[in-house]
Amino acid sequence: MSGISTMSEFVREKWMSYFGWSVSRQNAWENCPKAYYYQYIHSWKVGWEEKENFTLLKNLQTLPLIHGTHISTVLRRLLNKELSPDIESLKELFEKEMRETIEKGENRITELYNDIGVSKSYFERHIEDGKKEIENFMLGVYPRIKSMKMMLVDKRDKYTMEGRTFYSAPDFLGIDNKSVWHLMDWKSGTGKGTSESFFDMQLATYAFYAIYFVAKGKMPKRMKLYAVFLQDMSKNIEKYLTREILKNTKSRMFEMHDNILERSMSGPFPAFPEEKKCRFCNFATICDEGKYFLDI
Repeated sequence: MSGISTMSEFVREKWMSYFGWSVSRQNAWENCPKAYYYQYIHSWKVGWEEKENFTLLKNLQTLPLIHGTHISTVLRRLLNKELSPDIESLKELFEKEMRETIEKGENRITELYNDIGVSKSYFERHIEDGKKEIENFMLGVYPRIKSMKMMLVDKRDKYTMEGRTFYSAPDFLGIDNKSVWHLMDWKSGTGKGTSESFFDMQLATYAFYAIYFVAKGKMPKRMKLYAVFLQDMSKNIEKYLTREILKNTKSRMFEMHDNILERSMSGPFPAFPEEKKCRFCNFATICDEGKYFLDI
């Protein structure tokens, strides 16, 4: 087999360390290898004359992603005691941040850059949905966690296992008065169309980070995992972490990491074209499949 499996051990270790893995990267790969290539690999190859435009494309975000980012920022500031727990004030701050981002226009927002003709109601809906999510959080989540010992709040980091780099971004890790660890990831939106196994995988990868780099390798007696859907909290998922979950997750992480490493060296990087997906892609304007759906 060509590729990473035939590298010298030294080069292989460097490659695995530099080229990390996360659930979101895996999801990006499965969604469209060509878009993954543009996001994580192509920038190594572009000349200086292309750099500025390509950096702009990489930094574009769709409005749902911008919406989620501003929700996370408001909740992080709340939990770090930078903001008071006043629901209306938090909603106002979220709306202000959203409107300021929207005003930045096409160099910030994918839908505007790709000129796909989204309506004013599209933007207003995301603002109203976000305000509802903040209210749901304050009424349904905040009372449960506000008295916990907070270990992590919206922590984006990387860690290594057996020479491999993994990325982690748990929204919350706290310890209650019974020494139970609570690891949470909250989502703007309903989670519609995303399988429970995806969240199992994501939360378990965060659990590795919590155990080995927060607890310094000591497995807590009990750790509870939560996927919290702020738009529809009836869909929330809660389960206790087990050693079996960790074992199975580690095996899958390594297997998927190997697959992407192997393919990333030389491709192929096929596009998986679908109209809606392509029109909302950051790289539609430089991709043949994307140009087709944008009619350019």
